[in-house]
Amino acid sequence: MSQLKKSFDYCTTALAGVNDSKPGDSVPFFGGRKVTRAMAMLIMVDDWADHYSQQAIYLRLNGLVPPSAKRKEM
Repeated sequence: MSQLKKSFDYCTTALAGVNDSKPGDSVPFFGGRKVTRAMAMLIMVDDWADHYSQQAIYLRLNGLVPPSAKRKEM
């Protein structure tokens, strides 16, 4: 569990410094490639959505409702 917390802490720190002032700047990416800052952010958001959907399906297959799908009590 400590590795998961470290991962979230790293992402929180890294993403806190992100801004949209230079979306066309080139940044290092996986596999030694370079992509624009905007493309890296779009790929990251798409990847998060993909992982979340996989987790939501797993929860539903096991009779659980994902937290984002639960009704809020009034």
